[in-house]
Amino acid sequence: MVSELMLQQIQVKMVMTRYREFLITFPDFVTLAWAPLREILRAWQGLGYNRRALQLKRSAEAVISKHRLSLPRNVESLIKLPGIGKANASAILAFAFNEPTVFIETNIRAAFIHFFFPDQTDIRDKEVYPLFAATLDRSDPRTWY
Repeated sequence: MVSELMLQQIQVKMVMTRYREFLITFPDFVTLAWAPLREILRAWQGLGYNRRALQLKRSAEAVISKHRLSLPRNVESLIKLPGIGKANASAILAFAFNEPTVFIETNIRAAFIHFFFPDQTDIRDKEVYPLFAATLDRSDPRTWY
């Protein structure tokens, strides 16, 4: 969940420098939920979009109060957490729990468009989505993504 929120509109290289430090400082939902926002923002510094840090804190609070300290394992519950949309929820299920959920991942989308839609422009996600659904390795979606 942390990496999904960090990676929104931020280059992986920048996130890599902050991700490990963030998890060392806030290793679990309780630590994150109880931390003062100023400490979270200090750890978040350089990642921009500080509202995502606030959403992460609020999500940790919700996991504690509504989900008994366990991150939900379904899209419907995950999207109720602050800052989590359907694509984020699906990515969390795939990466955290190795659940076979279909979502549009940017780099795979680019490869599919290059291969399946050569010389075409303005390809919409609804055109690519069926390809993701058909080719997803349902036994190991984490590795596939």
